[in-house]
Amino acid sequence: YKSVRELMKELHTKMRSLLPSRKDLHSHINNEDISSVSSTSDILRGLIRSGYLLATYLESAARAPTTREIIECAEAFNSCPRDGDTLMIPYGIDSEELFAVASIAFILHKAELCQMDVSNYKLSQAAPLLHHVGHEYERKNFQRMHGDYSSSSIADLQH
Repeated sequence: YKSVRELMKELHTKMRSLLPSRKDLHSHINNEDISSVSSTSDILRGLIRSGYLLATYLESAARAPTTREIIECAEAFNSCPRDGDTLMIPYGIDSEELFAVASIAFILHKAELCQMDVSNYKLSQAAPLLHHVGHEYERKNFQRMHGDYSSSSIADLQH
């Protein structure tokens, strides 16, 4: 389960970075639980908790339904008794381990989308300032690299 633990740690790191001031939520996405993972059920329990936090605190209302759907599938699957009967694995996936890993990858992708949304928002906030000072910055940078052309004529520049 080493590679699965690494994926879970990556997911938790991304989620904590999106919630830097919410230390109360960090305890729900800590790496201590990951080190004790020894079964698919353990993986899914951690995934359900992480997915719930993602859908509740990080995602937009438009994106959260797909996260909630995977959480519900994981909860339903994890509550099925594993007594040797054929398990109905969600989405027609071949094995429960593959379902767990695919679910982690999906939730990790959703966390990355949240990070991209945050970055886009910050850029949109900076865009008016960049637009305002960008022309002057480019002119000064050009003059520093190529010299001051303000007193030159077009004919001088062509030679």
